[in-house]
Amino acid sequence: MPLIKSSLVYELLSQAQSKPEAFALGFLADNLKQQLTYEELIQKIAPISNYLNEHCKIGDRIVLCFAPGIEFVVAFYACLFSGMIAVPTMPPLNKETAHRFNKILENSNCSLVLTTDDLIKKFYRLGFLNILKKYSFTKPLHHLLNKVHHDIEIGNLDHRWVPIEKIPDSSKPLEIKETWEEPVFFQYTSGSTSHGKGVQISMKNLVTQFEHINYAINMNDFKITCATWLPPYHDMGLIGCILYPIYYKGTSIMMSPIDFLRTPFKFLQIISNYKAEGFSAPNFSFELLLKKVSDEQLESVDLHSLKWILNGAEVIRLDTLKKFSERFKLDLVKFFPVYGLAEATLLVSGRKNNEHPHIFHLDIDAYRKGYFKEAIDEAPYKEIVSNGELHPDSKIIFLVPETLQLCEEGQIGEICISNDCVTKGYWNEPSETEKALIRFNDITYLRTGDLGFLYKNELYITGRIKDLIIINGKNYYAHDFEVIVEMAHPDIRKGCVAAFELEGSLSEDFVIVAEVKDVNVDQNQLKQLINQTILQHFQIVPHDIVLIKPKTLLKTTSGKIRHLATKALYLQKELETI
Repeated sequence: MPLIKSSLVYELLSQAQSKPEAFALGFLADNLKQQLTYEELIQKIAPISNYLNEHCKIGDRIVLCFAPGIEFVVAFYACLFSGMIAVPTMPPLNKETAHRFNKILENSNCSLVLTTDDLIKKFYRLGFLNILKKYSFTKPLHHLLNKVHHDIEIGNLDHRWVPIEKIPDSSKPLEIKETWEEPVFFQYTSGSTSHGKGVQISMKNLVTQFEHINYAINMNDFKITCATWLPPYHDMGLIGCILYPIYYKGTSIMMSPIDFLRTPFKFLQIISNYKAEGFSAPNFSFELLLKKVSDEQLESVDLHSLKWILNGAEVIRLDTLKKFSERFKLDLVKFFPVYGLAEATLLVSGRKNNEHPHIFHLDIDAYRKGYFKEAIDEAPYKEIVSNGELHPDSKIIFLVPETLQLCEEGQIGEICISNDCVTKGYWNEPSETEKALIRFNDITYLRTGDLGFLYKNELYITGRIKDLIIINGKNYYAHDFEVIVEMAHPDIRKGCVAAFELEGSLSEDFVIVAEVKDVNVDQNQLKQLINQTILQHFQIVPHDIVLIKPKTLLKTTSGKIRHLATKALYLQKELETI
């Protein structure tokens, strides 16, 4: 397919030419306020893009290692302009993230790493010499580091680190080498259920995704202002909150995730001060705002500019949305539960109608047997929030995971989708790509790994296949137990409970791992309460209950619980117990 005028590069250039002084991008932190107009954004992009054209070839992978901020966005667009493949990464700040970072370097086989001089210095102060000494540097940075660390040996190796401050201004005109169906960036999966894989995302995927977002939220008046605290290397933050508004000639206002977690109220101030029309966030952030923002603080901000609030990345809790809607005086109709994943670029479905989120009362007996039907009369039920409609251009089927056969009527199955947002596969992972993409009736579908069903043209998610726990022939999901355990005692931290199946035991068993607020809590009493709560709701009890220290449960960058990694620590007896 030939290039078309709706590419991200074209739209950015168009706005820079027609309205150069329009506000494109902002980043706010405690002692930092960065703002760029569209013209200034192009001026920042040009030297980096020209540098890449001079030192790399089209299709080379460029790892982006930046703290949240404007520099990351500039470097990302420079890759788009020069025809390189951007590889967003989280800067390594501990042993685990360093391991992930090195895996991405290895898998992507990148030509160079774009970063900042400040971040390089911080790596050294934090002692990450084992990461940096593996890779060669540009000459100026090499000299700088050798003045401070004489024990560093820089060999003739495969990778180069380039701080963008060292890239000289260029008088050359900006050269555009964009592509359409070839990948323009890799979105590495979070690894919540497996090792991270590089999802190949093309310009076609991105542009189609923006159309699907518009369909889901009924957005017709563009030039929107979007506020975000999400990490820019995460798909919801990058695609939904940065690229999406800029593509439509709007504005993206960013803040650091660390600042948000430390002082959530600052995010509300950004919304109020910049009249933001929308934001996206996982469920835990709504709970955090409810907990940390005082009534006095709330009185000082105006949130009426908000038109849409996307809730995704985690299981959606209606009670959270209702509480948030009431306390922050926002009509529930503004909340859009969505479903998506990196392999579909971002969003798969979202609420389209101008109504409150729909609820399905799922009959418990049918649910345990793997089927869905509405509960009637006094029958026990599970409340599930609708994730809305799919775009009309999407196709969806539901398969039995074990047989890959079409589900029978009323059966819950693996969600498989097909549209122009779906990736063509994982980078350097042919076997994983083959597992993820399946041909059915001459159409290629993406196996999402999630279970659910379609009811009245709306998608409902019951859980991940890998989080399914089968006990006495009945189906349970990790989330079923986790929500109930949170209710057992105030000392259990919300959103910080993990349940997983215990394989290899003589009977079908499961384990509960829960963070506590007070490390001096009476463990026996708390475990007994958890047992009683689970027994009351499910008529079963866990094989084991482990209480761990606050903020030690493994999660992804988007806040999802890493069940398999938690299970591995449990089996190795390496959980940080109280």
